[in-house]
Amino acid sequence: MRGRTGDGKIRRFDFMACEGMGKSGTEDPMKKPEAGEPGMKHDGTERTESGAAGRTPDRKPELRDGEMHLRLKGTREACPEREELPARYFDICLEDGTRVGNCELRIGRNGRTAVSGNIGFGVYPPWRGHHYAARAVRLLLRLAAEMGMQEVLVTCDPGNRASARSCELAGGIPMGPAEIPPEHPLYWEGKRQVLVYRFHPEKPEQREDAGSTA
Repeated sequence: MRGRTGDGKIRRFDFMACEGMGKSGTEDPMKKPEAGEPGMKHDGTERTESGAAGRTPDRKPELRDGEMHLRLKGTREACPEREELPARYFDICLEDGTRVGNCELRIGRNGRTAVSGNIGFGVYPPWRGHHYAARAVRLLLRLAAEMGMQEVLVTCDPGNRASARSCELAGGIPMGPAEIPPEHPLYWEGKRQVLVYRFHPEKPEQREDAGSTA
């Protein structure tokens, strides 16, 4: 798995989220799924997410906030043999269609979620500093709620302050560091810990009810 560094060079990575350099699950959020990849579909249509924690939403949630939106570019079915959760991949776009980054939501939980998290994101260098990553996370939480997920984890490298700040701005609850087990691919790369943030997605009607009683 590969991704681009800030200077345009290619390097390998896995499993976490970071501002400008997405690392998440078994897929690179900065890379569009390739045709023919096992379990992949990337024609922008909806599909049932086998293995999801909840249910497929009856309607597509509005993944926009007035200035930017998430555009579906691919989906992946669950692959238990490879410890892969069902996932959805998005471009982060401004309202004029300009792509400023990528993000993904991995639906459900498995043995890797505590370290890999459910969300990965990356913002292209020219567009950093506008909190697009945090806003993308908030939009993905809407989808997670529609999918029936009651808890979402996002992890990042302890040295990646930008990613940690994005998680905080998105409303994540810091859970402290988690040790990376020896069998995890990040351990093979010399990493030993990740920072973990917990989110509790709320459906739109729950947010409205909370606002009416405030």
